Amino acid sequence: MIVRAIEHGVTPDQISKALSVDPRKVRASLNLLDGIDAEAVELLKEKPITAAALRLFRKAKPVRQVDMAQLMVSGNNYTWAYAEALILGTPAEQLVGGSKPKSPHGISDEEVTRMEKEMEVLERDYRLHQDKFGENSLHLNAAQRYVKRLLENIKVKRFMGNRYPELLEEIQELAALEAL
Repeated sequence: MIVRAIEHGVTPDQISKALSVDPRKVRASLNLLDGIDAEAVELLKEKPITAAALRLFRKAKPVRQVDMAQLMVSGNNYTWAYAEALILGTPAEQLVGGSKPKSPHGISDEEVTRMEKEMEVLERDYRLHQDKFGENSLHLNAAQRYVKRLLENIKVKRFMGNRYPELLEEIQELAALEAL
């Protein structure tokens, strides 16, 4: 909205006066997405990410920015602290300039290195589980459809009702669920 207003000739000072904010904030918001990969921006477009967290994205190379955006979306965590943890857990070769950011007070270089390794393992495991989740959901939906078809068979339903009424009730509830 601010960018459109400036494109139509409104100055940042006029906007800051109208919104009662510091003119530096208006100018900073104009170039907030500079240096951030378009795919990462698209992933975070409708998310409540803070400006400070977005500024941290500039420290990473575009491929890592997309990874970070995906992790934030999947974890539903858009805070500056999470973005900083992702940057600290990023290998130096994936950072702009190739140098590690200075670690926060009280964290040694060994701890940062260990955090990097743990972050890599967590990301790999997360992606593995994410892939398996889709496969498991597919199998679960197929099983649910099969059970629904079984329950449509009068003989099966009568048998289950006579021998295992509690189990039949539970299976009917599971089969009736819209989404598993």
